[in-house]
Amino acid sequence: MSLATLVDTFNELFGKQVLMMSLFVSSDVLNACISVYLDLSLEISSTIIYLCSVLVMLFMVMLCCDLVVNESKKILVTCVNYQETIPVSSEEYCELKKLCEILELRPISFTAAKCFEINRSTVFSLMSQTLIYFTAIIQFIEPTN
Repeated sequence: MSLATLVDTFNELFGKQVLMMSLFVSSDVLNACISVYLDLSLEISSTIIYLCSVLVMLFMVMLCCDLVVNESKKILVTCVNYQETIPVSSEEYCELKKLCEILELRPISFTAAKCFEINRSTVFSLMSQTLIYFTAIIQFIEPTN
């Protein structure tokens, strides 16, 4: 099984779940912010604990994907460095060259249902967009006081 096949299989199996989880977390944060803003007798402490736990889980999934991508880049650098130390005619050199070609031609990239790339900054982008939506919604809500 090739490296590209493994990454494609991961994206196919888990990409939709990561996308749905991202949308779910975003909508939950937005819902909680609006509820707190409108004072809808929401239990704030339990809501904050829930949202933090969900955000941590989402961040951990995206962090793990990002770490795999970063490690694959380190492997490429290590292969290139190691190639310089061994004879060109050796079998190890040929194998390292093949690995380098594979990693250069098809870099590892995890996506959420091919909508966006999964990395560390994705969580922060998701939260910033959610807060932007919240501020836009607040401007249209008239306080009942």
